[in-house]
Amino acid sequence: ANFTLQGWYSAATDGVLLGAAGANYAPSSATTIYARWIQDSLVGVPASSLSFISSYAVNPAITATNTFSTADSAVSLRVPAGSLPAGTTVTNWLLSSDEYARALLPGQNNYLLSLVVSWLNADGTVPVAPNSNPLVMTITNSLIKAGARVYSVVGNTTQLLGVATQDGSVSVNLTTDPQIYVLQAKPSAPTN
Repeated sequence: ANFTLQGWYSAATDGVLLGAAGANYAPSSATTIYARWIQDSLVGVPASSLSFISSYAVNPAITATNTFSTADSAVSLRVPAGSLPAGTTVTNWLLSSDEYARALLPGQNNYLLSLVVSWLNADGTVPVAPNSNPLVMTITNSLIKAGARVYSVVGNTTQLLGVATQDGSVSVNLTTDPQIYVLQAKPSAPTN
């Protein structure tokens, strides 16, 4: 659950992708092949476009808030007590490429901020926060105008998380670990 198969490889790390792009693979002798999985929150994201921001272990007995800033944005992620199990590590990444999101999200938009919030339990699972106790992310950026939309991308599924009700900031609830995109719709060209 919460992982996507990347493909079958000739080695546990590195190695060659077998049957790339749907091609058949027929080994000439007995061989071991390795399934590679990627966390859904990182599907479509090239490792080269991720810039590590922070990582921290969750203590389920306390509410913790992690705040970080980019050149023009401030982000606060509140992890309420009891929202994620002990042993879960939350990692924040700045995303320099929005190419994957552009293929999934319709319309002409200005991408104001793109980031990934991923979490993983020590047992290798991706826990889901209960709807009654979600993580809360608040994003502040002077370019956010009322009506800006915040989307999550998990695997190839998109979801509108929220719409800014005021200029300068927006808050959204998270129950799964997503890619986050803050979009301001480009105005339409005037017509006669």
